Amino acid sequence: NLYDEYYYPLDSLTDVPLSREYNYTEFDRPPASLTGTIYDRGVDTDGDGTFDFLEVGVEVNVSTAGTFVVEISGLLDSAYGYISVWSQNFTYLDVGIQVVYVYLDGPTIYSSGFNPTNVSNINLYDEYRNKLGYLNDVPLSREYNYTEFDSPPPPPAFLTGTIVGDRGVDTDGNGAFDYLEVGVEVNVTDSGEYRVEILGLLDSGYNYISVSGYESEYLNAGLQVVDVLLYG
Repeated sequence: NLYDEYYYPLDSLTDVPLSREYNYTEFDRPPASLTGTIYDRGVDTDGDGTFDFLEVGVEVNVSTAGTFVVEISGLLDSAYGYISVWSQNFTYLDVGIQVVYVYLDGPTIYSSGFNPTNVSNINLYDEYRNKLGYLNDVPLSREYNYTEFDSPPPPPAFLTGTIVGDRGVDTDGNGAFDYLEVGVEVNVTDSGEYRVEILGLLDSGYNYISVSGYESEYLNAGLQVVDVLLYG
């Protein structure tokens, strides 16, 4: 991918041949790997009888001591319903079998309405975010009911689902739009700083246009409109 200095995409290539085929054994072995074993339990930090976190201990076999990142992305229920929860632990590990604990947000699990049975994805990185290993669809020790976790507090702001106008913006007067401006309606209950982000556009045939933009603003309580610019 080629981008300009503002990280707007300019060009891309796919399926580009190398000069030869490389065998994976020509490369260095990773300094650590995932064993495939995990441990899990619910954690109630405030003593209210429901879990604030799902603690997942991930076993790592370290051959060269250093700093590593264990990342968990997503949980699954028995019907493969996806729970969008994420966390990571950035830590120094000595040589040997080590257990790295990652804490997944309980209210996010509750909000999903799904009962987690599996971890969707576990990634292991070095300190430079080079990927050293991964696991998919890893079973938990039991099925957790979503009601075992804390329910989330009311959100301080939410999207109404209404787009309050959109228009092309020609900033340089050449007759073509430099941006597409989209007005997003937000219902704010607690005044504060918020960020509205738009990811992608679709044409009438649902073909995807890879464009994004965001706007951060201080919003007072009530219905507010945030204008987000998408690069023309």
